[in-house]
Amino acid sequence: MAWDVAEQLMRSSDALVLVDDLGRAVSVTPRAAALLGRDDLLGSRLDEFADALGLGRLVSDRASRSHAHLATAAGADGQLDVVVLPTEHGLALFFAPPEPGASDGSMALLDKILSTLRDAVLVTIAEPVDDPGPIIVYANEALVHHSGYGLEELLGRTPRMLQGPGTDRAELDRLRKALEAWQPVTVELLNYRKDGSEFWIELDVVPLADAAGWYTHWVSVQRDITQRRRAEAEREEQRRVVQTILDSLPAQTAMIAGDGSILRVNKSWRDFWMQGSADPEPDWRQINYIEVCRRSAETAVGEDAFDAKRAAEGITAVLRGDAFSFSLDYECWIEDVVHWFHLQAVPLSEGHGAVLTHTDITGRKRAEAELSFRATHDSLTGLPNRDLLRDHLRRLLAADRDRGRRTAVAFLDIDNFKDVNDAYGHAYGDKVIDAVGERLSELVRDPDMVARLGGDEYVVVLTDLPADWQAESFMNRLRESVSQPLSLGIASVRPSISAGIVTSPPHPGDPDAILRDADAAMYQSKRAGRDRWTLFTPDVRDGAMARAVTTERIAEALERDLFELHYQPVVDLRTGRTVGSEALLRMRALDGSLLLPGHFLAAVDSGPLASEVGAWVLDRAIGQQAAWLRATSAHRMSLNVSPRQLGHGDLPDKVAAALARHQVPAESVVLEITEEVMVALRGQAVPELQALRRAGVRIAIDDFGTGYSSLSYLHGLEFDVLKIDRVFLEQGTSGEVGLLTAIVSLADAVGAVAVAEGVESRGQARLLAQAGVHLVQGYLFGRPQPAGARPGEPLVDALAILADTDL
Repeated sequence: MAWDVAEQLMRSSDALVLVDDLGRAVSVTPRAAALLGRDDLLGSRLDEFADALGLGRLVSDRASRSHAHLATAAGADGQLDVVVLPTEHGLALFFAPPEPGASDGSMALLDKILSTLRDAVLVTIAEPVDDPGPIIVYANEALVHHSGYGLEELLGRTPRMLQGPGTDRAELDRLRKALEAWQPVTVELLNYRKDGSEFWIELDVVPLADAAGWYTHWVSVQRDITQRRRAEAEREEQRRVVQTILDSLPAQTAMIAGDGSILRVNKSWRDFWMQGSADPEPDWRQINYIEVCRRSAETAVGEDAFDAKRAAEGITAVLRGDAFSFSLDYECWIEDVVHWFHLQAVPLSEGHGAVLTHTDITGRKRAEAELSFRATHDSLTGLPNRDLLRDHLRRLLAADRDRGRRTAVAFLDIDNFKDVNDAYGHAYGDKVIDAVGERLSELVRDPDMVARLGGDEYVVVLTDLPADWQAESFMNRLRESVSQPLSLGIASVRPSISAGIVTSPPHPGDPDAILRDADAAMYQSKRAGRDRWTLFTPDVRDGAMARAVTTERIAEALERDLFELHYQPVVDLRTGRTVGSEALLRMRALDGSLLLPGHFLAAVDSGPLASEVGAWVLDRAIGQQAAWLRATSAHRMSLNVSPRQLGHGDLPDKVAAALARHQVPAESVVLEITEEVMVALRGQAVPELQALRRAGVRIAIDDFGTGYSSLSYLHGLEFDVLKIDRVFLEQGTSGEVGLLTAIVSLADAVGAVAVAEGVESRGQARLLAQAGVHLVQGYLFGRPQPAGARPGEPLVDALAILADTDL
């Protein structure tokens, strides 16, 4: 409560004794020792020498040490004036001989002391405390300098003259209460100079008692703290700006000291940590963030404990200056919902701590998870896609090798799915795809996987199977589950699947190899009639490899001119003459040997080069027809049309171009299309076929009797030739005559001509003649051969064959 006057007192006189808070004399000037006649005061206790000096009553009471006193003491050569002043760390006792003529030596001594102080000092009479307030009876030069008032303007007036509208009333009330209780007090006040300018003071007020102990005056020391208050105001403004900036940040932000203790937090921090809590907000400055992380690392489990430990270590490294920054993404649960946060720690300037931010990145994490899910899952069904399936299979195969277990992979394809899309639209087709995926998912166990590869293809992966596991039971349940009726709202469908299944081990290979083999087995089921499953065997792979190699050879055969046409004659049984020829495609191997049609024709028809090969056949056959027409004008050239050539709308133009190029009349060319292809492409091909017939080209339905054989589709098609398949001649019995007769009648009814193919014996020729089929072709009349100079020569001697036949 006292003011620091020790330094000033030491400069103002050399007769000084300083006593510390424990009551020991810690400084005794030589002048003081001489005036008091004591050289043993240093280190002695105040209560030991006060009585000897006659000061016992003033300083023996510890409470009185907070007051200023004017007194006399017994010196070595007589009475001494004494001023006892409280200091920051004890008491200052100033001694001086009385000045001659001074009526009050102690007051004179006090005036002498106070006039040397740099702090502003004023002395007022003790009364009145109420208005108008204590009257100034003394003011030193420092007060005159601080206030701008002259000494004559200060004396006789109350210190309240220095107060103004900005003076804190709460501080004035504290001052008033202290004065009423005769207690020393320290306050900070805003004062006003004579010119009206403001200045801040720290005011120490202590009561002054006379020798009788009666309080007669107040001694006030005023320190100008304007600069300090301005600095504090600037710092407060800086703190306010910093806090405003912090509160504007959406991320939870805290500033921590070098030891990890929290200095301040922003609004987002407070709102987040206090949400849902009825407890009062804690004093964040009492919390050490690093210690919180360390405790969490000790009590948490799993990834949470690991994250807490990393956070403690990383932030500590930033505080030590070992790292420029630290960041960590971590998750936490809030009201049973997982949230993600990004913790970032960066150092404050000059290494005085760090700034921590906790940014809520839940939205970003969920978006990343959604993107990751979309990248690895099918958008329609939500099932894993090919990429995720391959990764899953790769891990399973490695585990199989380690544990001796098996994995089964089933490749599935919905049968006739295109019919659903064509009949009801793609939206309903999607419903079928989604429903089949759900049925497959319900059938498998949790460790298993159902994936959609695209279109109507699925893969089912069964994991951790015993070595003796058999596929039959599962695949039968799978077919039964998928084939249950499915309502589309506008109709009900009953899906069926073709499937291929492969197991590993003992099947060797990587994920791509297993998927390839399962796919090959599935296509084996397709070729076998659909709605069935096939267990993969090496034969399935060998067949697929052979087809794949053949497909590669197609391009090479086109490039190296390895294709050629052989011709089989069409003979009229009534005349024995060759009336036409069918152009049949053949292919040479690289060694010059002739490949069987079964080795490459399927690859041509189903492969990507079907149109190119078809165009080559069209050009060569029509070119050969041009040559034969020069020998006989009655010859017709038949050639097969691949399904890949139809449905694009350009076949009529290509045929017309070839006819014009070789100057061949359109009516001398017959385009053969199989019954199955004709029905499958009926809607797409009809306009093209009509355009060809209008141009004069004849259309033939090939392999009649192997497909639909229905009057309903014949009624809607326009054709000129009906080619009877060899299946009607295999038995060679008279019972087939009636069926053949019916077919001839059917052809006649639609204005077409019947042609039988595959005739290999005289008995078959006899049956055909009896049924009214006059145009035939087959090995009986000649195998397909390269073209000769004339059609049918040297292919066949039909008259010789017919001469030995009783028709």
